[in-house]
Amino acid sequence: MAGMTGMPNEDLRAQSCRALARMREATSECFDRHFALTPRLDMLAQLYLAEREHRPLYAWSLCIASQVPASTAHRKIGELERHGLVACSRGAHSDISNDRSKRHGDNRYVRVSLTPEGRKKIGRLLDHFACIWNSAGPRDATGSLP
Repeated sequence: MAGMTGMPNEDLRAQSCRALARMREATSECFDRHFALTPRLDMLAQLYLAEREHRPLYAWSLCIASQVPASTAHRKIGELERHGLVACSRGAHSDISNDRSKRHGDNRYVRVSLTPEGRKKIGRLLDHFACIWNSAGPRDATGSLP
């Protein structure tokens, strides 16, 4: 299925995720990094991109992406998990673990991923964003899109 621009919806969604990140950076440059905090949305967008790019994402990466203190980021991840939007896998990941860390339940790595419900909801939101941004494009003197 393609969006209004002829691009596949997945590509439009990825562009929306990247636009959100650029908007966050612009807001931080013009005001300060706390002016328009949306850590849960930032996290969901990062998770969507990570999934699309077939790369794992860990809680510490979401802490950095959300630009909030680690304690706040972990609390927000917990909220997303309680709402059924993300799933957390605690303990060492098989790619980086060893026998000792497996036995002792290494909690340094918390892998976070979208649930089917989280994927559906963030996809729907990103589709809305793409439509809004597409309709807010350059306009001619009459107010119409070119």
